[in-house]
Amino acid sequence: MKILDYFLATFFLAILGLSFLKVFLVFEYKRNFAHLDNVQEKIFKLQNQNSKLNVEIALLKSSPYIYDKAIALGMTDPDTSNE
Repeated sequence: MKILDYFLATFFLAILGLSFLKVFLVFEYKRNFAHLDNVQEKIFKLQNQNSKLNVEIALLKSSPYIYDKAIALGMTDPDTSNE
């Protein structure tokens, strides 16, 4: 009976350890998912700002007077700037 008791205690501890490992992995996955969601939101915001800047540049280029005035005020030409 002693061997069976040791086996059951070991089995119980192994199941307990695996359950704690599962809980840890679930919370780690949730934390990583939340972090990736925040990063994706920042990417969307930057893409939105990039789109707005592209529209502004297109509007500036469509009006020669505004474009020449902006160059005279010190705006750099977006086509010749280093990226």
